[in-house]
Amino acid sequence: MAVYYKADDYEKQASDISEDMIEEMRLLENYKINGDNSSKEFKKQEKITQEIINKYNGLTKSQHYYLTQIDWLTERFPNGEYEDVTGLCKAATIKDLEEQDFSLNPGRYVGVVIEEDGLTEEEFISEMREKQEILDGLNAKAVDLGTLISTNLKLFA
Repeated sequence: MAVYYKADDYEKQASDISEDMIEEMRLLENYKINGDNSSKEFKKQEKITQEIINKYNGLTKSQHYYLTQIDWLTERFPNGEYEDVTGLCKAATIKDLEEQDFSLNPGRYVGVVIEEDGLTEEEFISEMREKQEILDGLNAKAVDLGTLISTNLKLFA
């Protein structure tokens, strides 16, 4: 069985900075403590430290991205093996293709996930009527604004 990592662990994993990185940061701090902030050596050290920080930040962003993707995959495929997932993927057979007249439109095979919104049918209809009233008002405003714009443009012509 494969080993999976959680994205939540990325901060702990990312904190494993090499000894070289730590040493470069210590050197820079020593320059600051000794008040040697203007020397060429300090500027060079500061530049090296900033490059290390940029590499580290890029590394942690990449690590977080990949670990998040791994989490996403392991949620959908917990055994680490392919399986049909409604709304995402399906291994269609030749018979399935024949039934769909050999259409390769994925929606015909994977289906859709219907999310429950918690509303009863009456609540849903009421909410849709409210939204329709708002839309009707906005459409009427749009017609009025269109007329006003046309009138104003005719004044310039």
